[in-house]
Amino acid sequence: MASTTNTHSSVKKNISSTLVSMSMDKSGSKLGPLVTPAVWIYDYSKNKKTPDIGDISIYAGGLFSGPAGIVTGLFKSVVEDDIETKLNHVKSVEPKQYRDGIKSCHSYGNSSPSINAMAIAGLGTTVWQHPIGIWVYVTDSQGGLIVDYKPVNPVVVYRPKIPLVKSRAGGYVWSSHKK
Repeated sequence: MASTTNTHSSVKKNISSTLVSMSMDKSGSKLGPLVTPAVWIYDYSKNKKTPDIGDISIYAGGLFSGPAGIVTGLFKSVVEDDIETKLNHVKSVEPKQYRDGIKSCHSYGNSSPSINAMAIAGLGTTVWQHPIGIWVYVTDSQGGLIVDYKPVNPVVVYRPKIPLVKSRAGGYVWSSHKK
């Protein structure tokens, strides 16, 4: 279970940095636009989290249309916090030795999580949808792929066929298994 300080961390960062930036602008400082990149740097130094392409696009758009960027950024933060909460739940029910390697398919690419799940399975690792709706995949402690992982209580599992067979698209042939 996530600690209270980590709950809604994206929303808290978004609101805080927006308020600081707006306060700086109101006081006549020209440094307001640098608040968000400073938060990204801090977040990377503490949590090894980097902004995704959506964050960067919203930031750039916000430089030209502040209110729209603020609203869009806030909605994105709410979604990210929901995904993080669900991901933490999934990790809590899986075996402890695999928890750090479980990642959300949501942040893998720009497609929907279910499409990202198919792409990730094609790379050669186990992907599954948990009953709470989130799609996740697993890697080992070095980021290597785990072909034969058996998730706890999945709705559907995508897994490369064993023995591994290269697909014409360049990845591996995979199959889908419903519970």
